[in-house]
Amino acid sequence: MSLPPERPAAHRRGVASYVLVVLVAMAAAGIGGFSLTHHLRDDDPAAASRTSSTPSTDAAALAALQRQAGHDRDAVGALGGAWTVQLSSKTDGTVDGNGRTWHWLDIWRLHEQLADRYPGALLVDTTRWRSYQLPDYFATVTGTTYADKAAALAWCREQGLTRDACSAKRIRADGDPAADSALQPR
Repeated sequence: MSLPPERPAAHRRGVASYVLVVLVAMAAAGIGGFSLTHHLRDDDPAAASRTSSTPSTDAAALAALQRQAGHDRDAVGALGGAWTVQLSSKTDGTVDGNGRTWHWLDIWRLHEQLADRYPGALLVDTTRWRSYQLPDYFATVTGTTYADKAAALAWCREQGLTRDACSAKRIRADGDPAADSALQPR
């Protein structure tokens, strides 16, 4: 029995191109675990580890939050204790000023929305930083640094963000929660 004749190189390239087109189409449609909806940006290192699909359970969301905070930890440390803007800080069961109870899945979705709106946003696991009073919270910060808390709070006002949605924060391993946090005036 003899082997079939080898196909010409042009045919092999055509097949490879076809397979590539099919894979791209599958990714665009989200078929087979492929996804092109991932919002990676070359200028946003924090986005590099965000998952392409939203977790569907609180357990999966908690895992995603832990993964993202772990990925962002070095970038948070690189802020060097400078003032930044905190956009959110929540844990499972947090009840906000509107009476809404937040769960892990809600917190993950909020972080994703904030990260989309503010490129470079970082997720902080408050357990790892003494400048936070309470452990086991996840905080989203812009990652932009400011000379002082007044400048960070001015950014909040310029963005039209309320006291409940925007504060100044210094994130330090040896910090003091009272000295490293500032709210907008009422």
